Amino acid sequence: MSICYSRIACQRLSIITPYRIALNTFEWGSNSDVLNQALLLCLAHQLTAEEKYLMGAEQITDYIFEKNATGYSFLTGFGSKRVRFPHHRPSGADRILKPIPGFILGGPNGKRQYQQEVTYTSALQAKA
Repeated sequence: MSICYSRIACQRLSIITPYRIALNTFEWGSNSDVLNQALLLCLAHQLTAEEKYLMGAEQITDYIFEKNATGYSFLTGFGSKRVRFPHHRPSGADRILKPIPGFILGGPNGKRQYQQEVTYTSALQAKA
């Protein structure tokens, strides 16, 4: 299961994971799953005015901004541990070392498809 589909499952999973996100499998582009959850939590807050939904969305924001297993900010140009070489062809071709700021990276990828090009430092999916 890559994302949880019930409110109770999401609550349980976000409590037992150290990063407070309701995700236990990190597929290619896993940050889109995480950010989709944040959007749904914001909508739930808008409909109900319950603070817990806004707090959940805030915890996901923390995850995107370095509070994750890699310690990287998943938003280019921001954070104390910044990603330097995202998979973005225009950034790679512009001959400027730093990537264009403001891009959300795909996130951890548990399948590790790029083992020939990348050295993975952990067997944990969240650190891939």
